[in-house]
Amino acid sequence: MLTIAITPLGQAAEEEPRHIAAGIGVLGCKDWKEGRSLKTSDIDNVFASWIQGYMSAINIEKVAAGEPTVAIPKVPDLLAHVDAVCKVESSKTIFVVVRDYYAELRGMR
Repeated sequence: MLTIAITPLGQAAEEEPRHIAAGIGVLGCKDWKEGRSLKTSDIDNVFASWIQGYMSAINIEKVAAGEPTVAIPKVPDLLAHVDAVCKVESSKTIFVVVRDYYAELRGMR
């Protein structure tokens, strides 16, 4: 059973919030590619739900800070983006891939 959690850590006022990711986020791209290769909607739904939940949590933080949020892409686009990154950067974790994707969507990368 996978457990998924995002927990804020202590932070200075001027720093971006830092988090610990568990569950899907700690999987590596190798695990992602293996899961996606099974081509089941159940796995795709779990993966997409984690990504949407993580991005939603960041959006909540941004709203609370009075900062702009991003529109979370549709599921096929989310999955395709992680597929593409994992294809060329297989040492990354899913947390890092999705964190970087969020930054790209905000125009920060």
